[in-house]
Amino acid sequence: MTPELQAAFMSEAQKLLGEIGPIVACLDEATIEALKLASRRSHNMIGAAALLGLTTLSHVARIQEEILESLWAKKRRLTDEVKHLIDATFQATVMCIHSPHSTPQDNVGVLASIVIPYRRLKQLPMEGDEAAIRKLLPKAVA
Repeated sequence: MTPELQAAFMSEAQKLLGEIGPIVACLDEATIEALKLASRRSHNMIGAAALLGLTTLSHVARIQEEILESLWAKKRRLTDEVKHLIDATFQATVMCIHSPHSTPQDNVGVLASIVIPYRRLKQLPMEGDEAAIRKLLPKAVA
């Protein structure tokens, strides 16, 4: 990634985080419109990250988008488990943005911290956790 591209991405990512963060911080009071905005901004993050090859960030933002969308579409209730996972995805997004050149081991840790609780939320069995994480890693790491 060129320095110019990295600077442009950081600027856009900070803007997106600035819009998502306050909504994540006040989920109990968030309106449908606010949840939709946060979901759209997460979607923007997915595209920018994927375009730049930041796959961990892209995967984390995708999970965040899906959970936010399920809230505004009223497919899921806002439970403590959901709040915790949305907060964890936001924190992981911040970490990925500020560490775009993290090691493969860091990426495994970040993905595990999000994918495992996400799979529990979806009531998927523990036996598939490792395979689900490995599937998201670049082929050279998996």
